Amino acid sequence: MFEERCYQKFPSPLVWWAAENYCQSLGGHLAAVNTPQENGFLRDNIGNGWIGMKIGAVLIKKEREKIVNFTWSDGSPAGDAFREQDISFDGFPEYILRFNDPFCAFLEDHGPWSLQPCSLIEKEFICEKVMKNVWGTDQWYDVSCDERATRSFICKRAAGRVTRPGDNG
Repeated sequence: MFEERCYQKFPSPLVWWAAENYCQSLGGHLAAVNTPQENGFLRDNIGNGWIGMKIGAVLIKKEREKIVNFTWSDGSPAGDAFREQDISFDGFPEYILRFNDPFCAFLEDHGPWSLQPCSLIEKEFICEKVMKNVWGTDQWYDVSCDERATRSFICKRAAGRVTRPGDNG
């Protein structure tokens, strides 16, 4: 079941940390993907971008992967959407253990999420904001979810039905 959330994709590339700070300045966080359905929703409606998963250490040894210390930037648990087999390890050396600069997840519009060093690569990103009242007062950029707007906000309701701004049905 979807919670009440709005998303906005920002095409101006930033490193993960700067993207998270920007989302926080708007009252949100980088998107936390908590279910496979939410993962599909974001891919189908938003596309690719940094999401809020930060991975403290990755150990790869002869095609055996182990990920430790993964968290969402909003503090929520990883949920059912995250499975180690859903992350691409292509391009990684045979052995890697990294603690100083964590890896962060990038939602690809097709295929598994990719891992990138959080501080080294600038990419577009997806902010998420929990809406207290989808039909009412909580706003992002002074646009409530029930108004027609030119911005790329997409809302979802607790009932799991995907809506777009202005969709009252």
